Amino acid sequence: ILLLNSSIMPKLKRGKAELSDWSEDSGSEWDVKKRSKRGSRSSTSSDTDSIFLDATEEKRVNEKSIAGDDTESRITRRKSYINREILPDSDKKCLICDEFCMRGTEMEFLTCATCGTSFHGKCLKFDTFKTSLIRSRKYRWHCVSCKKCTNQSCKRRIEKTEKSVTCYFCDRKRHLECLDTTLTAEEQHTWACNDCHKARLPTKQEKKADFKCPIPGCDSKGHFSGKFDSHFTPIGCPKFHNLTTKEATDLAARVEKNAEMRAQAVSDAKNSTGLSQDKYMKKIAKSREYELPENMNDLVRKMIVHRETHGNNRESILQGITSDWDLIHFREAQMAVAVDQQQQFVKEKFDEMKIQYVIIGDHEIKTWYSSPYPEIYQQHIKIYVCEFCLKYMNSEILLRRHNIKCTWKHPPGNEIYRHNNLSVFEVDGKAFKTYCQNICLFAKMFLDHKTLWFDVEPFLFYVVTLADNRGCHIVGYFSKEKDSFYNYNLSCILTFPQYSKQGYGRFMIEFSYLLSKVENRAPGSPEKPLSDLGLASYRSYWTEVVMKWIVSMDENQPVSLKALSQETHVHVNDLVSTLQFLGLIKFWKGKHIIVRKQDAIDAFVVKHANKEHVRKTVHPECLSWNCPSKKK
Repeated sequence: ILLLNSSIMPKLKRGKAELSDWSEDSGSEWDVKKRSKRGSRSSTSSDTDSIFLDATEEKRVNEKSIAGDDTESRITRRKSYINREILPDSDKKCLICDEFCMRGTEMEFLTCATCGTSFHGKCLKFDTFKTSLIRSRKYRWHCVSCKKCTNQSCKRRIEKTEKSVTCYFCDRKRHLECLDTTLTAEEQHTWACNDCHKARLPTKQEKKADFKCPIPGCDSKGHFSGKFDSHFTPIGCPKFHNLTTKEATDLAARVEKNAEMRAQAVSDAKNSTGLSQDKYMKKIAKSREYELPENMNDLVRKMIVHRETHGNNRESILQGITSDWDLIHFREAQMAVAVDQQQQFVKEKFDEMKIQYVIIGDHEIKTWYSSPYPEIYQQHIKIYVCEFCLKYMNSEILLRRHNIKCTWKHPPGNEIYRHNNLSVFEVDGKAFKTYCQNICLFAKMFLDHKTLWFDVEPFLFYVVTLADNRGCHIVGYFSKEKDSFYNYNLSCILTFPQYSKQGYGRFMIEFSYLLSKVENRAPGSPEKPLSDLGLASYRSYWTEVVMKWIVSMDENQPVSLKALSQETHVHVNDLVSTLQFLGLIKFWKGKHIIVRKQDAIDAFVVKHANKEHVRKTVHPECLSWNCPSKKK
């Protein structure tokens, strides 16, 4: 017999909710399952009599629930819902990134209706438009493994070997043989399913036209520089700069006139004497004269109220805090950045507003994945990164100004290895936290499974650089824990895309094993699970170690994988998995034997010789390092 609160009785009668309360004796939680309307009508009177209310017991249960932790947790959840805080949704995790679901964000799940596997939309490389479209539809969504043909007469699962076409808007598929007409290669990329075709969803150009300025209350009309009819970034928004569209146009005309006067003055100075230049300098000095206003307290109070009201959605009040001459030149620099970003927005073709290119040094690189840069940088197609200090900016003009002031010419920390122009720097995540966070944010744009970019203090970063007359240019890096419980000798590794397939990945892998050998640690292994690219790199290195060992072994002497592991500091499990991958280990007569295949040896020798020109070899004599274990 269940004691139910009277406030939930109507829900029980309607059968629209799943109810729970406590039993009278044990206090355990009981579940009353959802009942259909038809079932509630056919219930007998005895079923109804078995659920009753007692005023005394109801009061006791109410007092117990109010005093208990369950009520406090419900109040907390309710406040969190009201404040729209992002809370984990159940204990499910994404199959790809192994992270929880976050309601109301791009971290919300898409769950397969067949196998029940959950994914984040961004992990499936869906843009915001496609993810919201799938959630808004009422059809049963399926993952890639369970995807079914949308043809009503087919509806069978689409195998990987079968040719199919994917909807341009949502991710539903159909067999090519189930299409009504034959499509060309270009038409297959723009094919739309029946529902999307009937809904007349927008194309890429129409979606691009739907982008709006992120500043609240802005209609995206006008531009801060006065050179465009619309804007899509905060720095190009007149409202962000506390101006109307007309005020922004007038300011732009004044800035342009000031630039013409300055250009004329520079032209005249080339043919003038020193006296005229001194006269011009005195004129500038007079223009820059500034006195604090009498109502400075009111101005400060106004600035505080402005910040509390608008937050980061508006620029701080600049009038009255400096001279008009300095303010005009500051506005001129802002307008140059706004024009640069607007031209990028109009020129590039994209599906959604996100970082798609990163400029570092002399290289412009197409990003592979999204990275959690601050929100203001997410509104730009390109970001600019200093190749020495890894500081990120949202404009080429800001990068040029930063390069003039930046005094860094190599990574921070200690240079522990140098051979010719190749160097390795050891950077402590605790001592140089900002630099390590910046390198993790950069790496996240090219590593799908990287989840750590903030808590860098427990890690050591080893940055590989190439030196020239301008400085040490970063090539890649790897990181490892200072004290690894599982004896991992590497946590994360990345070769920057502009230096890929040049042997630097293998160099960093070999260098990580050298460090373990110098520390006199037990043979280690990289942190698992490995990404696809990471597994391919490590498999190549392990294959080289195993094949060199097989070529040099004596058939008359006993073979020991443990001895090879102690010599190379590669874990025995990794050696065994490599032998299994190459098909060189067999179980015969109750023993495991290593098969020496001559064709495999010949293929390795040829492949090894072809890569000799790009191979970067680690020279132990060039290492100058005091390992942390010896310091302790």
